[in-house]
Amino acid sequence: MRELVQQLERRNVRVERFGDTCIFEQDVKNWPYFPHLLCFHSNGFPIHRAIRYIEATNPKLINDVTIQSDVLLSRNKVYEKLKEIGVPHPKYIVVERDDQGLLGDTEFVQEADCIKV
Repeated sequence: MRELVQQLERRNVRVERFGDTCIFEQDVKNWPYFPHLLCFHSNGFPIHRAIRYIEATNPKLINDVTIQSDVLLSRNKVYEKLKEIGVPHPKYIVVERDDQGLLGDTEFVQEADCIKV
């Protein structure tokens, strides 16, 4: 993110940052209005608040914020999206575990150079 912001600033794009007090403590209705928004999800970031801000102010989005809260947090959904839009990607398998991390009746063996299901 820092590199992208620096690239924008080098091109004389004014970048304003919402501070932590604004993001974490202020009501979204009190956030400053900006006609364009670039938003990145990270651990601890309240993405749901950013989505509410977008719904309330309708800025032009530089990146898709809602996809960050759904697709990008799930490797399975990322692969599904890549397949959907025709982006080549490596072969993969999906191993679904229950709440205790168990595989149920599936036989699953992970070796140094392969996975057997």
